[in-house]
Amino acid sequence: MMPEQTSDGTTSESQGYGLILSAAMDDKATFTAIWNETKGKIISGKGVINWSWGKNDGTSATDGDEDIAYGLYLGDKKGWGTKGDADSLANAIMSKDVSGTTLKLGSDFNVNAFNPSYFAPLWYRTFAGSWGGVIDTNYGLVAKCQQSNGLIADWCKPDGTPASASEVGAQVCGEGMCGDKVYAYEAARAGLRLGQDACWGSGSQAGSILTKLLTFFAGKYEGGDSIGA
Repeated sequence: MMPEQTSDGTTSESQGYGLILSAAMDDKATFTAIWNETKGKIISGKGVINWSWGKNDGTSATDGDEDIAYGLYLGDKKGWGTKGDADSLANAIMSKDVSGTTLKLGSDFNVNAFNPSYFAPLWYRTFAGSWGGVIDTNYGLVAKCQQSNGLIADWCKPDGTPASASEVGAQVCGEGMCGDKVYAYEAARAGLRLGQDACWGSGSQAGSILTKLLTFFAGKYEGGDSIGA
């Protein structure tokens, strides 16, 4: 829930996190409650999840869809019987949230921007269907989104060129930063998603990207900075 954002109430993104965490904690009761609530938000005729409970505008967000799907696969590994739902959602993601082999921002968003933090290659290796092309294409785009200092931009153009939120028409940006090419709220997840693939997937492509990203933060740490600085 997001009490500070009453117009949304909650989002598919947060439900995905909840499913993954409750599966990891072997909490079937919470997992089942979250999924029972979430599957009521499947968009008729699309098969993906409405991104905002409050707005309910018939549009999905790719990161929410894919995290929910992966959570369902984790639940199935626990023996909770969610593989059919997971496969259905994975197929809908490929149909509605992907254009060719490029990730969209959601089902009803044109490919006018690329968000590198939506790219979850480890998840795709679990999904039903053939995801190899999606993995290869979007690894290439993330590499292009990475700036010379090692940081990955929150938002990029469809060809992977780093961009500001304003340039691509994105609504999510830090106060006073909408016109800047920044590593902030969005891109903070990119290292996590690539690191998961590097550790538990077949993510050899993640290595050079993560090395550059970690080198930036290692330099800051060695210089005396901390997370709160």
